[in-house]
Amino acid sequence: MDGVKSRKSFTLDADVVQYIERYAKTNRVSNSTAVNQIIAMHKEQEQKKMVNFAEQMMDKHKDVFDYLAK
Repeated sequence: MDGVKSRKSFTLDADVVQYIERYAKTNRVSNSTAVNQIIAMHKEQEQKKMVNFAEQMMDKHKDVFDYLAK
């Protein structure tokens, strides 16, 4: 079963649909592409938050990391 794609079905609020349509029109892409781009941006933001959190924890506990690095 190579190449089989699964699709998720979900319901969106009217304001979310408006945002997607406005984003799609502004960026001249289809609605599905707009959704994919919005999701990608969200994932990137979450990744940045995680990296920042990790850096803060490393800075906060620098002495422990220095000890473990020996």
